[in-house]
Amino acid sequence: MTVRPATPDDAYPVAVLHVRAWRWAYAGIMPDETLAALDADARAERRRGQFADQSVFETLVAVDGAGIRGFASFGPYRMARDRADVDGRYAEVYAIYVDPDHVGTGAGRALMDAARARLAERDFVEVRLWVLEANLRARRFYERYGFTLDTGPDGRALLAVERPGSGPVDLAELRYRAPARTDG
Repeated sequence: MTVRPATPDDAYPVAVLHVRAWRWAYAGIMPDETLAALDADARAERRRGQFADQSVFETLVAVDGAGIRGFASFGPYRMARDRADVDGRYAEVYAIYVDPDHVGTGAGRALMDAARARLAERDFVEVRLWVLEANLRARRFYERYGFTLDTGPDGRALLAVERPGSGPVDLAELRYRAPARTDG
C-alpha cells in the first residue's frame, strides 16, 4: 500500500469511494434517504479543483495495485467548518475513509500516519477532528490512534444533515484532539 497526494484524476474514484464508505459507515446513523441521495458525480466535480491546488487543504490517497483504497483530507482547523475562517494554530482531519472491503487492512492507519506527519511538518501543535457521536467504529479507531475526546464546552456540536423531502436532521458530533507530533 502506497500513500500519495491526490491528483485531479483521482477525483472520481475518491468520490465513488466516499459515497460507498458513507453508505456503509453511516447506515443506521444517518437517514436512509440522505445516504441514497449521495451523488458521486457532484462530489467528483467539487474535488477536481480541490485536488489541483493542495497548498492549504490537502488530500492523500492510499493506493494498491488495484486502485484507491482510502483517502484522508486535512489542513488548518476550520472555525464553524468554514474554509475561509481558519485557526492556523490547529490542524483538522476533515475526512478519512477507507473502502469498506479494505477496513482493517492498515489503510486507515497508513493514511492517518501520513496526514499527521504532513501536519507536523506544517508546524501545527494539535490535530482536531469531528466524528458523529453514534459512529462507534470510527471513535474506537481514533482512540486507538491516540486521539482523546475534547470534553471542553466547544467539544460537542450538532451537524445538520439534509434529508431529501423532509428537511434537515441534527446529528450529535464530538471533537477529538491529539498532538500534531507523535515523536514526542
